[in-house]
Amino acid sequence: MNRNKRSKKFRLQSAMEYLMTYGWAIIIIAVVLGVLFQLGIFNASFFSPRASPGSCKIQRTTTPGGTVSGFVGACKGQLPQYAANFNGQTSFVSISSSAAIAGNAPFTKAVWVYLPAGITTGYIRMDIFCWGNYGSADQVNCLRTGDSNNQLINYFWGDDMTWSPTHLVSGWNQIAVTYDGANEYGYVNGVQEGSRNTPNANVAATALTIAKGYSGDNQFKGYISNLQLYNASLPTSEISALYLAGLGAAPLDLTYLVGWWPLNGDANDYSGNNNNGVPTGVSFTTQYGK
Repeated sequence: MNRNKRSKKFRLQSAMEYLMTYGWAIIIIAVVLGVLFQLGIFNASFFSPRASPGSCKIQRTTTPGGTVSGFVGACKGQLPQYAANFNGQTSFVSISSSAAIAGNAPFTKAVWVYLPAGITTGYIRMDIFCWGNYGSADQVNCLRTGDSNNQLINYFWGDDMTWSPTHLVSGWNQIAVTYDGANEYGYVNGVQEGSRNTPNANVAATALTIAKGYSGDNQFKGYISNLQLYNASLPTSEISALYLAGLGAAPLDLTYLVGWWPLNGDANDYSGNNNNGVPTGVSFTTQYGK
C-alpha cells in the first residue's frame, strides 16, 4: 500500500516538474497557433491550387465572335491567383464597346463579389458592372450591390429590379442577372431570388465599366473576380452549375460567351473576343478570401 502511495506521489511530482519545465513552450505554441488561425493560414482555400493569370483561355477558330474550338491552358476550376481590389474612389476598369449588348437582346451577367464579415447587411449602393450612358436617352444597364435595406439591384431601362437576397454570406458570393427579352431574373449563389417584367428595353451598345459608379458616388469598394457576359439568357440550371463550379470556374456556354474577365492579375478578356479591359487605379492582390 505504502509503495503504491509513493509511486503515485512520484508520478504526480514528475508531472508537475514536466509542466514547470515545458509549460512555457506549450503556452507559446498555443499562442502561435492562435495567431496563425486568425491570419487565415488554416483556411482551406489557402492551400487550394491557384491558377496563374491567363492560364485558361477560350480559343476561337476565326475572328472574335467566331466559332469556338475550345479551351486553351489549364482550366480545372482552380482558385484565381489574384483578385481585383477597387478602392471605391478612383479605381475602375473600362472595356471596349464591342462587348456591350444593345436593345432588348437577351443577356446573362455573372460575377463574384467579396463581402467582408459584417457587411452582408447595411452596405452602401455600389456599381459592379454597367453599360450604357447614365442620365441620357440611352438608359444604363447596371448591376449593383444594395443599400441600407440590404438589397441587390439591376438598373435596366430606366427602372430597378430590386430584391432582398437571403443567400448572401460573408466572403465570396456569386451574383447573376439574366434577361430573356421580356423578363429579368436575379440570382445569388445559384438560387433565383428576384424577377421583373422588362419589355422593350433600350440600352445602347456603349462601353462597359467594372466598379465605376454611373451616378458619380456609387464607386465599388472591395474585391471582384470572374466576371462573365453572355448574349443569351442562361437557364437556372446553368447559373447553379456555374456557381457550384466555384470562384475559379471557366464559362459554361462558350457559344454565347461575349466576354470573360477573371480579373486574375489583369483586366484582359479571355473569351477569345479581344474585349480587353483597361484598368485604372486597380490593385490585384493575393491577400483575399481569408
